[in-house]
Amino acid sequence: MWAKPVSDGSVAVVLFNRTGEDQDIQAQAGEVGLPDAAGYRSRGLWTGVETSIGSEIRASVSSHGAVVYRVWPIPGRGVLAALSSLIPRRR
Repeated sequence: MWAKPVSDGSVAVVLFNRTGEDQDIQAQAGEVGLPDAAGYRSRGLWTGVETSIGSEIRASVSSHGAVVYRVWPIPGRGVLAALSSLIPRRR
């Protein structure tokens, strides 16, 4: 695995497979330098596919291959903000 911070707060993540067989490879967000967040948005840089993920970055990587992602934290609202949104506001 290789990771590099990007100026916009995202992290470029490369998952390498150096074995002779296809492998499922994963990394935790904290392992690649991402801050704690409510979730993350991931874009496959070779496929262009964007997905929402939890704290685990994972891919099935072919033999002697690599998968490249750019991952952004999705800011959370926090518990108090979420609870306060349930209380009706006075007019």
